[in-house]
Amino acid sequence: DSVISGDFEEIYKTSLIWMLMIILCFVYDQKVIVLIEAYATPLQMSYEWGYGSEMASLVRSCFACLKEEKYLDRGIIMGTSDVCAPMTGRFQLSFSITDMLNMHVIRPTYNRYVSYFGFMEEEVLEALREYNLEDKKEEVAFWYNGIRFGEVENIYNPYSIVHFLSNRRSGNYLSNDRMNRFFEMILDEENDNYKLEDTMKQLVAGNTIRCEIEDEVVYAYLHRNQNAILNYLMQNGYLKIINYDENDGNKYSWQLQYELAVANNEMRALLQEVFK
Repeated sequence: DSVISGDFEEIYKTSLIWMLMIILCFVYDQKVIVLIEAYATPLQMSYEWGYGSEMASLVRSCFACLKEEKYLDRGIIMGTSDVCAPMTGRFQLSFSITDMLNMHVIRPTYNRYVSYFGFMEEEVLEALREYNLEDKKEEVAFWYNGIRFGEVENIYNPYSIVHFLSNRRSGNYLSNDRMNRFFEMILDEENDNYKLEDTMKQLVAGNTIRCEIEDEVVYAYLHRNQNAILNYLMQNGYLKIINYDENDGNKYSWQLQYELAVANNEMRALLQEVFK
């Protein structure tokens, strides 16, 4: 509400993290490690509800602390929206090269750190043993296995596994309310040349589709580019990469052709509810 009303003063929101860094550095006599997690969720929701520019300004201001070389040892940002990419049109979250110090982005298509993006299969089996639910391993694999990062398959969504262990039964633990709002917003602006609904029904039916995928999620393109939607779904774990190859054999292009499928049966059930 403060972001929408404009009552949240610029000087206040830009200086909070920076001031905390100074205090910690002074008290502990060492540089600070800054961890910023789940910034993409408020960004996505602000885009859906129409105050994306204001939220992007807030997030950009918070990230300004990451160029403070005097007090910062390193910063780790965890989210599904690329903070280095321009989000033109509806709102922007972009940075010049001087705004971030030695920024290195790890994407779902990369192999580095893949074991930290979710629960590995052996971790899930160990958790089932601890909860005396070993007899449920096939059921768990049916619903929640299948997410892929880089070349590593058989990754599980931690959120769903934790809820399964808590409830001791399978279910769709991913809320479809936000997904419904997101697709309603996109489909309302669909034109005759934009057949997203047909594409999604093919994916829900178990088919794969081929498309070009950019590294960045550019929100302004979601309304006019089906590949941007598929990219968004892939970056957020709803779709996974089955295979990829060079685009049309153009040796001067970094663009790749990806073959995508629904990540697992929990995701399939969620999308099936949206595209009945």
